[in-house]
Amino acid sequence: MDLHSAYIDPVLREKAIIGDKDAQFALGATFSASGDYQSAAHWFQLSAEQGDPNASFELAVIMYKLKKYLSAYEWFERAAEAGGSEMILETAKIYLANGEHRLAAEWFEKAAKLGVAEAQYKLGEMYETGVGAPQDSALAEIWYKKAVEQTEAQTQVKLELGSIDIEEEPVKEEQPAEDITVQSYKAEETLKNYAEAAAILEKDIQNGDVEALFSLAAIYENGLLEEENCAKAAELYARAAESGLAKAQYALGNLYMNGAGVVKDREKAAQLFKKAAQQGYIKALNAYAKALEEGGGVPQDRGLAAEYYRRAAEHGDAEALASLGAMYQSGLGVAKDVGMAAGFFVKAASLGNPRAQYRLANLYYDGHYLEKNVEKAVELYKKSADQGYTLAQFSLAEIYYTGSGAKKDITLAAQYYLKAAFGGFTKAQEEIGRIYVKGELGAVDIINGAIWLYTAQSREGIEYLEKTLSQEQKLQIMQLLEEFKAKHPELSQ
Repeated sequence: MDLHSAYIDPVLREKAIIGDKDAQFALGATFSASGDYQSAAHWFQLSAEQGDPNASFELAVIMYKLKKYLSAYEWFERAAEAGGSEMILETAKIYLANGEHRLAAEWFEKAAKLGVAEAQYKLGEMYETGVGAPQDSALAEIWYKKAVEQTEAQTQVKLELGSIDIEEEPVKEEQPAEDITVQSYKAEETLKNYAEAAAILEKDIQNGDVEALFSLAAIYENGLLEEENCAKAAELYARAAESGLAKAQYALGNLYMNGAGVVKDREKAAQLFKKAAQQGYIKALNAYAKALEEGGGVPQDRGLAAEYYRRAAEHGDAEALASLGAMYQSGLGVAKDVGMAAGFFVKAASLGNPRAQYRLANLYYDGHYLEKNVEKAVELYKKSADQGYTLAQFSLAEIYYTGSGAKKDITLAAQYYLKAAFGGFTKAQEEIGRIYVKGELGAVDIINGAIWLYTAQSREGIEYLEKTLSQEQKLQIMQLLEEFKAKHPELSQ
């Protein structure tokens, strides 16, 4: 018997052939269980095209296993559209299990906004740890508290870990400077929804509670009522900032820096960062240091930037440590000292900072300033890459592709090239496109390859495609490319 053969009930096959979507799904499941993924994909797709969300999901999982990542993403989206929050949650779990932390966070957020407690809790964790999403204690607290509303079980978990304080009247003076929380969650019972929370916050604001201004602004900024309303958030942050609340000054500065809800104004953003930094607010120390380092909204002054980074680093801030390391490595703003840089990178990397992990990995891999240790370099590249750091993803892909530092593995190389490609790294887009077109994963995939080569605007790749593709293929790929760009506008150059 063939390894992938499986007994198929003739009646089931007949029903599947005449178009019964349940029979098609059952047939797909049978082939999948036997390891015949190509046949499974065929029958799952037929069922999925008739609207079965479970079939769409199973098809996506198979496409993921077969390294057909673009197809997998498309079918996960179709499963979510048809299957709702349950399918969205399952998609997030698949990405998380495969180390796709950034994509996992995106899908957990989709489910969280639909009221799925498990997703709210996981999203809170990701914001708390900075894995898959920017580390942000404010958002972490908001999503944890939303999960509290949905299920008592998760409340107990966080209470046991000491992460949520639901005392009736928390004393504000005892709150750490960096503990950005929604202060008005102090009722005896958990609030049923954010609309009720907003109403309570409004009352607190009328009583002169500046923290309530910040909390309500955070709710509007993060779309926890209906949708994001950054303009309203900016108005509330501004009122709190005028009262001298450092975290509100910082939050408002971010809105001005990004042009969210307000007209983009880097000078105003830098002024707000400076005000908050002068109060010792760590995130603002970093933000103002970066503005000084890059000349963003203020005259460039790398020496002064280093001082602000140093102040944040003294509090053990990983991002500031990484930034100081980069300055010592380059000799910009401070005297060049790669040994000093390595020390900062080691500290920041131990705290999980992906940029420091990447730079430290480079030092180990090159062996110019540190004793060459390729195994340690690969370990650090992987830690950084798995947190979504694009340069580390590309470096790791190169190592697996060439076999220089690890066992050659085209499949692993393709996975990391693809991650970097979705991170907007043009060279990675070109490399994954070339791998697909050349069939280095086992079969030529001209469509996915062409999409990436066109996205990367690869001159050599496009010249090859122009000579190779028929006019019909070109038209098909151009249509798919437009659809791809529409779904991933962040990749458009």
